[in-house]
Amino acid sequence: MMHGHKSLKFANAKQAQEIFKFKTLKRRLHITTAAIWFNKACRTKQLTPTHISIKINDNSRRDKNTIRTATHFRLTQEIKFLHTKRVKLNERLYKQHLECAALSCILLVSLSSPYTSIGFGAVHSVSTVVVLLPEQSLFQIVAI
Repeated sequence: MMHGHKSLKFANAKQAQEIFKFKTLKRRLHITTAAIWFNKACRTKQLTPTHISIKINDNSRRDKNTIRTATHFRLTQEIKFLHTKRVKLNERLYKQHLECAALSCILLVSLSSPYTSIGFGAVHSVSTVVVLLPEQSLFQIVAI
């Protein structure tokens, strides 16, 4: 908290629910992106992650080549799956961001009355303006 600002309060439970959904989707997107990075690094360094276990009984050279090929194929399929999952999560995140924007385009939070919400017009004695901008992550807080 900077300059004595109070924490952000929502006007209703719907706003809090939509913001929570947005944060959850964003967290899932970050986890998926990290999994893609990990799998690509394993594929580049020719390592086998523990979640990809292929077992063959024999131990000949032919069997080792089969295991290596199957592991590489399984890792490539996992990366493709994670890429499609990331694309779908990005689309859902964008739609959720638009829903949050529709709920509260401009929300004014006053120190005197914590649940002040008005449209475009003259505003007096408001300490913090919360504006939803598409190029930002979610909110930009501007002090008046």
